[in-house]
Amino acid sequence: MKIRNLICSTAILPLASFALASTAYAEAAEAQPSDPVSTDQPPASEQPSGQGEIIVTARRVKENLQTVPLAVTALSQEKLSSNGLFSPLDFNALAPGLRTANAIGDRSNVIFSIRGQSFAFGQTFPAVIPYFAEVPILQQFFTGSYFDLENVQVLRGPQGVRFGRVTDGGAVLLQPAKPKNEFGAYIQATVGNFGLNTLEGSINIPIVSDKALLRVSAQRARRNGFTLNVGSGKYLDDVNYDVWRVGLTLRPFEGVENYSVFQLNTAHENGGSSIFVYFRPSVYAGTANFAAITAELAAQQARGPRQTLNGSATFSPDYGIYSNRRQLFAANITTIDISDDIQLRNILGYTRTKDFKGWDNDTSGLPITDVVSQFLPRADNDHRSEELQLNGHSFNRMLAWTIGGYIDRQAPSGLFSQDLYRAPNMFTSFSRQYTKSRAAYGQAELDLSRAVTEGLKVSAGVRYTKDENTTFSSISRRSSLSDYFSPSYLHGICNPSQPCTTSQVSSKTTTYEFGASYKPSRNVFTYVTYRKGYRPGGINTLITSIDPTGRFEPEFVKSLELGVKLNGHLGEASYRLNIAAFHDKYVNIQKRINYIDPASGAPSTSLLNAADAVVKGIELESNLYIGNFDFALTSAYTKAKFDQGNVDVATLFNPVDGACNGEAPRNLGFCPFNRFQNTPEFQLSVTAGFTLPLNPAIGKIRLAVDAYHESSVAYTDNSLLHPGSVGNPHTIGNVNLSWTGVYGSNVDLTAFVSNVTNEVYLVGANSSAQRASSGVTGVTYGPPRMYGISARVRFGGS
Repeated sequence: MKIRNLICSTAILPLASFALASTAYAEAAEAQPSDPVSTDQPPASEQPSGQGEIIVTARRVKENLQTVPLAVTALSQEKLSSNGLFSPLDFNALAPGLRTANAIGDRSNVIFSIRGQSFAFGQTFPAVIPYFAEVPILQQFFTGSYFDLENVQVLRGPQGVRFGRVTDGGAVLLQPAKPKNEFGAYIQATVGNFGLNTLEGSINIPIVSDKALLRVSAQRARRNGFTLNVGSGKYLDDVNYDVWRVGLTLRPFEGVENYSVFQLNTAHENGGSSIFVYFRPSVYAGTANFAAITAELAAQQARGPRQTLNGSATFSPDYGIYSNRRQLFAANITTIDISDDIQLRNILGYTRTKDFKGWDNDTSGLPITDVVSQFLPRADNDHRSEELQLNGHSFNRMLAWTIGGYIDRQAPSGLFSQDLYRAPNMFTSFSRQYTKSRAAYGQAELDLSRAVTEGLKVSAGVRYTKDENTTFSSISRRSSLSDYFSPSYLHGICNPSQPCTTSQVSSKTTTYEFGASYKPSRNVFTYVTYRKGYRPGGINTLITSIDPTGRFEPEFVKSLELGVKLNGHLGEASYRLNIAAFHDKYVNIQKRINYIDPASGAPSTSLLNAADAVVKGIELESNLYIGNFDFALTSAYTKAKFDQGNVDVATLFNPVDGACNGEAPRNLGFCPFNRFQNTPEFQLSVTAGFTLPLNPAIGKIRLAVDAYHESSVAYTDNSLLHPGSVGNPHTIGNVNLSWTGVYGSNVDLTAFVSNVTNEVYLVGANSSAQRASSGVTGVTYGPPRMYGISARVRFGGS
């Protein structure tokens, strides 16, 4: 009873009662005994004698990266900021097996993919979950949270027996910088081309030494867009957001710590661009739109990749293209040291996301399929979670164990809808989705060094999860835009002219993990792990004549991973080399299909359990330090293929409803000959750095050059049906010059150039090119060459 009361009292110290949410702790850095949570590996310029030990918390305990029996990548804030204003797309070059892409017409909405597993529009839960301050973010995780971080950790493969939500792809853990027991502050300004100007800063104040510690951070980012919408005259793909963050650590008693963090992220941007690259002639032949769409494709080809015609003045002066968002985040973590060997942790979290957005879904500038949403936000949801966890050691610390429980809930916070204009009709759709997840988990690792042989450990973990989903959904057709804009029209609610369909689904399962590791010497570590992952089933938000039940079942994966981690010295050189090989077998994998509902004529999308699949590959990370030179190389080979063993090719390609026939008027089912979305077969990143041999009084000057290459990438789930949606192989190069401690001062200067060769490459595409949909392909291109300089001034302990 005393422990329970202590948890409750310390949890409300910072702000009494603020909503809920939870999970996944990530902290990486140079280990220092005086710091309860270390930060990531310092840059090479700060490592004259080698690499240093990297401490991570991927398993909810502080461990040396080189002895964690999982594929983990740890990234410092310095690495994230090396190319100016960080974009999640930069992750592609930083962590093998991880890939990020943009949703079409929406650069603020980033899709994470690991080992072939991603997120499809309509899925309730992503395969790769981002965590912020140990709390999973199940809704959109917007850009703007990647500053003033202690570190980022990327966990590859199924997760769930140690913390948070269960996943079948992986997790990306962001840990904001926590308050420290010393005064410190910094302010940093960055300017560059395209009108780039950002201002960020942080101040750390020990209100009461070692008892009450406060950290306040903020970032203001502005940058002009680089794609002109010739219709509205506005530049799309701009940056205009503000982020405020407050962290408070309270230590009211010995062995008790309460940490709270609050963040508000707001943005008011012109929206993302999409470039029209293809239309299917059979969809428009003989229609009034054929001449117009043929002329528009020719006009777009003449404009090139940095101009477009998106939207229409029919909707608004901005042509219906815009992006306004607001995300409020709060987390509270209470840690109680019950004894030297047992620790209790409670993690609460809350996220509310409100997203106003409009984009040209068909990308052509013609009234084919435009997402308008002029009256209500496209999304307005909140997510709450709670996790209680007990960690400890037993039997003279031979056994390390974790047990815990996790619950979360998602629910609408207000009215929202998605309104699609397909001339001459306006289709108004909305859904109210309520989800609940409950889970219990446990994991243990036994050190057999005394009983069997030095350096041998075995581990096992299990999790039971139950998920529930209730959805109210509706779609209605209005005969004209004037009807849609009529004051008497009821938006976003169930009513006689827009009745709702109610659907419910639940799923429950047991997932597990078994592993063994062996450290035969100080510099060699090997491991093997076998895991089962799971992604819940759900309900399609639109009930259509093609998909009358609207339900899809859970997907499962069984994953085998083998790894070796090496580090040490070769003469005067020091090195680190980590290799992981994996084989993942998926059952009932969830994929999306697009179509025009024959009954209503509405553009529709449904998720279904498409097929079984095998994803296998090998990933490599390496660092080498020789004197003032440092080198890094990461690479990944991923072979992903849907099961094609028992397919009927004639049925799949038949001209009436074949799933693999883009000319069929209907596509029933999923085509197993599609490529995996956002999964290049090969990725390679190389970095070379040199620190000038200068007098320390001058400061440290380091020049770094890096290049990232990837093979071709499919940007939709249905690449066989969508010409133009596969990106070609490309290589991106960047240069960074940093001067730390200019002439012994607290001033740091950085100059950077990203995409040095001004490469034009894809980062996203829509999925509507088949005859059974709108018959067009639009793409999103990556940023052009950008350059700039930044200056940081540090005060006190910063």
